[in-house]
Amino acid sequence: ALAGLRTAKLPRRGLGLPAGAEERPFELPADVLHELRSHQITPRGGFGPPAYKEIRRSVYAHGRPREMLPATDVGPCLCSLATGGCDHRCQNRASQQECDAATCPCGKLCAN
Repeated sequence: ALAGLRTAKLPRRGLGLPAGAEERPFELPADVLHELRSHQITPRGGFGPPAYKEIRRSVYAHGRPREMLPATDVGPCLCSLATGGCDHRCQNRASQQECDAATCPCGKLCAN
């Protein structure tokens, strides 16, 4: 499992690497590698996040209702029924805003 981690390469473009930077294999720091090999630290469960747990509803502990934007601040998205409606490409969904059925081009068929 560690072999894959140690052979990762740095990308040449896109992360703002300094000019003239060379690709090189990733290596764990020597002290971390020593602790892994001597079992002083043990990787758990593939280094992944905890298992996903589905919840039925959100419970707000503070007891106040969720703040809603004024109707004038809700922007319509650019979705249309011809392009599949409000799906994963919806700009409002991407910005974590709910569409308003009164202003959404998809109207009552909006899925956001």
